[in-house]
Amino acid sequence: MLNIEVITGGMFCGKTTLLQKKIREAQKVEYFKTYVFKPSTDNRYSESSVVSHDGVEEDAIAVRHGMQIVHYVMQDELVSPEHKKVVFIDEAQFFDKILENVIQRLVILGCDVVIAGLDLDSNGRPFGGMPSAIAMATKIHKLTARCKCGNESYVTTNKNKKGIVQVGNEGYEPTCIKCFYNN
Repeated sequence: MLNIEVITGGMFCGKTTLLQKKIREAQKVEYFKTYVFKPSTDNRYSESSVVSHDGVEEDAIAVRHGMQIVHYVMQDELVSPEHKKVVFIDEAQFFDKILENVIQRLVILGCDVVIAGLDLDSNGRPFGGMPSAIAMATKIHKLTARCKCGNESYVTTNKNKKGIVQVGNEGYEPTCIKCFYNN
């Protein structure tokens, strides 16, 4: 059975940390060939690694467009037929609507796919291709952080420039639904 696994939630909830754990677990399996991708626009901590907020790094391939992931996996001829390809994608919300096609093509190639990304933008609206990824998923992890009021946070608030999506951590904070809508 092929798997499409999605790790989602607001900022600072541990999405990348869980993705990294899954990467390390897959790398230990002898017959798994792992691929780790991230959007090249996300260069907060590194241009060539998936980096958690606490500084843990996993090597990654930065791509500008989601279909580059499919081409990279297709062109890897060094993988023997008995290997299972497992594709990990961090910050998948930045691949926009093309993410649905990327997932479909990877599954056709026989890959398991594990995606991490924000499900909502700082305006509380579905973000990029993540709604499609969530709908296609065979397994979903919806993670939460803590709002300053103590409730679980499901949304990320941009304190500085409401309405503008920025790559970075400054000015963003985890927010519960009540605090989000009270602002």
